[in-house]
Amino acid sequence: MREGVANRAGYLPLTAVGRERMEWEALSLNVSRHPLSPYREPLERLGVTPSQEILDLPHGTRARAAGLLEELQRPPTRSGRPVYFLLIEDEAGLLQATIFEGVYKRCGHVLHQRGAFLLEGKVEQDTRRGFSFLVDRIGDLQEVLANEAEARVPEPRAVASSGAFVQAKRRGRRAG
Repeated sequence: MREGVANRAGYLPLTAVGRERMEWEALSLNVSRHPLSPYREPLERLGVTPSQEILDLPHGTRARAAGLLEELQRPPTRSGRPVYFLLIEDEAGLLQATIFEGVYKRCGHVLHQRGAFLLEGKVEQDTRRGFSFLVDRIGDLQEVLANEAEARVPEPRAVASSGAFVQAKRRGRRAG
């Protein structure tokens, strides 16, 4: 059936983009496919490493990650200096990133204005402390992908949450 021609029931057929938009608006999540899957090639060109691959990178490796906001936390620290933990979701899974005070002061405004991010940072692999992805730059993923056709990355709505500084508002779903 041609695009824009009604079917026998009198309804216009729904395009993949239209279906995804409706899923996001109605459910605050995508059922058909991950919201970043249409941007897989542009993200690869930008040098973005999927979350599961970042976990296996050697200590000291610089990397880029991209994903949708799941949660931003600022737990109390012994020193009293703020440390932020950002949990993002990409097609491969979840990635927790660590943001120290200086980076937050420089780029933190993006975390409160947007819900999809491009992160640049360094992998820390320590036998005692485990894995960390230390962020040194935070970008607005929508802005980075602005040159892509129909670049409209769905962004979670951020809401205040007990135990979390900011959390994605998605019905029927819990991060962490």
